[in-house]
Amino acid sequence: MSQSPQPIFQLMRPGAMGDLLMCTAVLPALKARGYFVRFVAHPKFAEVLDNHPLIDELVTLKEGTRQTMIDATSHLAPADKYIYLYYPYYAKRDLPGHAIPIHLAHHYCNTVDVPVSDQLSIHLSEEQETWGKQHVDKILIHTTTMWSPYKNWPIDRWQALADRIEAELGIPVYQIGIDKDTQLAGDRLLPSPSIQHAIAALKHCRLFIGLDSVFNHASRAVNKPSIILWGSTHPHALGYRQNLNLVNGIVWQPIMGNDGPSLTCQPCYREYSGPGNNNNQRTCPYTQPYPIHALPEKMHANKELNACMASQSVDMVFHHVTQMLDNPAYVGSHQLPPCN
Repeated sequence: MSQSPQPIFQLMRPGAMGDLLMCTAVLPALKARGYFVRFVAHPKFAEVLDNHPLIDELVTLKEGTRQTMIDATSHLAPADKYIYLYYPYYAKRDLPGHAIPIHLAHHYCNTVDVPVSDQLSIHLSEEQETWGKQHVDKILIHTTTMWSPYKNWPIDRWQALADRIEAELGIPVYQIGIDKDTQLAGDRLLPSPSIQHAIAALKHCRLFIGLDSVFNHASRAVNKPSIILWGSTHPHALGYRQNLNLVNGIVWQPIMGNDGPSLTCQPCYREYSGPGNNNNQRTCPYTQPYPIHALPEKMHANKELNACMASQSVDMVFHHVTQMLDNPAYVGSHQLPPCN
């Protein structure tokens, strides 16, 4: 049984790695208040929190509801507070038109009753940092999200972007992720020993270009300005001001909030193609035919691409790549004051 002279604060989040990284926004304030922090997460995703200096005890279990997670940790020292970090995604049945009104990291801070922050954190060992520094000459990309096909950019566009970067800029382009991700031609996937190694490579590379995935949140955790392409989700709720966030072919600015530069249907937070009672579980009605070789059939059985991701052109992304490489302040030039 865990013993601590400090009051124990048990945080519980069953979500994926990006969700866990967003939860780290609450940790500095909890430690400043003198808590022993126990974090309960799913074993498939908890790796991203390994050896985190602000987490005193990391517990892994497969239970997913608040009560089952409390019950499954009943053999541990009782906590003084139990907080289940979650966003009521059932609210998305009203989407589009009623987008998530707050950044999820801010929502988690409000849930825990600590000052709002979107500063995330991760532990990288000296060995992981050294491994990451081997890739300072590369541009890294991430091609495939776990949560929804509507967040993915077609692999032929990734390929065209990588080829153009290498031909015109002379910078090698490699992928981070897993071997199940959609692959560029050739041996381009960095064989990362762990998620922390991949994030260390992201931290030290020339530039990272990705999607709304774990590496979007990891870029914030290591303070790496990056280019993020958005489809069915939106940077107002899940993005970071340090990054260049491309929404419907235009640079999103915080002053726009959820309103732009959006299509009338975006963000919809649709999760997958198929029937469902909630709006986010229905097939996107705004699609266009697209070559199946560029869209994995498992995720795009209808051989169609959603309009929000179709609007992200190779020329547009390449333009922003050149600007970010030439001017470290380029992202800041697009970030207007946030709405009150």
